[in-house]
Amino acid sequence: IECSTVDRYQGRDKACILVSLVRSKQDEEVGSLVSDIRRLNVAVTRAKAKLILVRNLNSM
Repeated sequence: IECSTVDRYQGRDKACILVSLVRSKQDEEVGSLVSDIRRLNVAVTRAKAKLILVRNLNSM
């Protein structure tokens, strides 16, 4: 298991990637990953076989 930031995966890939999009702050502020489409693209295109996205359903 390797835990890192999206920026460190630029140009690399792994068999399975788990991306946490959980933001439980009261002010509803969007994090920098979701607000920058280039960083979000890196996050979702690094998986060779499996991509798991985790989010907070209570923030809807």
